[in-house]
Amino acid sequence: MDIWVIPLLTAIGGAAIALLGGVLISWLRRPKLAIDFEERGGMKPYLIEQNDYIGVVIRRASFSRTKFLRLRVSNKGKQPARNCEAKLNLTVADEKAPISTTYLHWARRDLLLYTKNMDISQPVTDYEKAYAPIDINRNDTEYLEVLRMNYWYAGNKMPENIKPEGLESASIPIIALVLQPNVTYKLKVTIFSNNAAPASKGIKLTWDGTIKGFDSGIVQAR
Repeated sequence: MDIWVIPLLTAIGGAAIALLGGVLISWLRRPKLAIDFEERGGMKPYLIEQNDYIGVVIRRASFSRTKFLRLRVSNKGKQPARNCEAKLNLTVADEKAPISTTYLHWARRDLLLYTKNMDISQPVTDYEKAYAPIDINRNDTEYLEVLRMNYWYAGNKMPENIKPEGLESASIPIIALVLQPNVTYKLKVTIFSNNAAPASKGIKLTWDGTIKGFDSGIVQAR
């Protein structure tokens, strides 16, 4: 072997090692997305309940309520996860083909801001802004709205036997799809990012059509 070949091979080997080392460091520092149910006070999943508005109906107070199921999306990597968006596949019972595929809404954005006349019952008018992808910083968490149930009642106290019959029941944001009582649904939520591997979460839902049943009908798919 010519003496000049040895330095050349050494230089090539050093460059290759440096390149591989850089790739390895970049791989170790990449964003890592993790999905779980929102949890508070030892309750998991935790369902948030909020007032939408308080009005007057025939001289009695009318309270509009919304219950939310949210997922917690965390970035456990060393770099921000860029342009994260969430998609939902919804399947009925044991069917293989999804009956719906749609984007989901990040909870940091208030949908009221993107509806006509600030009316949540109206369709979203600025879809691109309302459902735009977000960045998730390292060691940070964002919340994703997956299911919601709207209902209302009149008077100062909610009746014990109230049911959301004839109202919007357990529905998925963005699409006008109403989940029917006593039907088993399988939901697969997948988070996509420009610089992180996709992360998925399976949910199984069997709802009995009552407000109380919405709390107890959501379980993690096995």
